[in-house]
Amino acid sequence: MRYLIVVFSILISLANYGQEVNKTDASGKKQGDWKKYHENGVLRYKGQFKNDKPVGTFVYYDNAGNLTFIMEYDGDIARTEAYFENKKLKAKGNYKNQKKDSIWNYFSEAGFRLSEELYVNGRKEGDWKVFYKNGKVAEIKSHANDFENGDWIQYHENGKERLKATFENGSLEGKIYFYDESGKKTTEGNYKHDVRHGAWMIFDVHGKVIRKDIYYNGQREGGNDDMMLPEDEERIQQDFLEFDDVMPQR
Repeated sequence: MRYLIVVFSILISLANYGQEVNKTDASGKKQGDWKKYHENGVLRYKGQFKNDKPVGTFVYYDNAGNLTFIMEYDGDIARTEAYFENKKLKAKGNYKNQKKDSIWNYFSEAGFRLSEELYVNGRKEGDWKVFYKNGKVAEIKSHANDFENGDWIQYHENGKERLKATFENGSLEGKIYFYDESGKKTTEGNYKHDVRHGAWMIFDVHGKVIRKDIYYNGQREGGNDDMMLPEDEERIQQDFLEFDDVMPQR
């Protein structure tokens, strides 16, 4: 659909060939067709302005001439699509007054949806989702007032919960739980102001506590790991390695 718009835009440009571009009126406001170029001479964007505001379709290119964005302006709204170099859709959503303001969907170069994010006037809001290649939900993280706020849940590919925790204004707070693919709890702990605080317990496949550590403001104060078997240690260590991969960057 967007490519048809681009083709139509090109035809219009050909029809207007020779007409003046990059024109401003007596008050200095942009009017009509505009084109801008990269330093190497490659077209950067083309579109139209009316009274200094973009209208209709704008097409953007990188300095190698590859299509990067198509933005369709309607008043303060810019319906936007971003593209990979292979012309596959990369992202899709709306801007309002130059701020993200809608659900944004992101895609891989292979074409499957990676994630879904909600913005309101540029702020992060609502449930953000990450997806597996098969389309199943891998993660849901709640946001409010531009911060991670509320539940954070990750899922195994079979749909069972993998991790469950809570954010308050961008910081992990309270209980956090880890589960294996069968739904059995492997680890339970506590966070305070984004660091481990309180009791952390590790469970064997039968639900028995096999290790308990006590943390104070992120520092391990003491614990008991003499009941940890090698296979349990390997199983739990993998949990934490994966957890470190998905933890928000501070």
